[in-house]
Amino acid sequence: AVRAVLEQYVAAYNSLDASAAGAIWPAVNQSALQRAFGQLESQTLRFERCNVSVGNTGGRATCSGQAAWVPRIGGRDPKRERRTWHFELAQNEGEWIITRAEARR
Repeated sequence: AVRAVLEQYVAAYNSLDASAAGAIWPAVNQSALQRAFGQLESQTLRFERCNVSVGNTGGRATCSGQAAWVPRIGGRDPKRERRTWHFELAQNEGEWIITRAEARR
């Protein structure tokens, strides 16, 4: 179930859909995220490996992979970076949600 939430996170970011991100990460600032997405022509996140640990009430995941994006303004050359994502998750009414997410280069 946690891996499914991580897949939904990737899908939301790949489709530049802030409301889809908010559905699995209720605390995200959807307005700020939508503004950030508005500056992109496209984006592709790819998790190559995720280490997940789950307890009774919460979980953590660390995923490594790559982010690629094309800015809407300026140079239209695709940009690529290796990144590591850190997630904290919790169960909310039986469903897993992201409570915190951070990406680092």
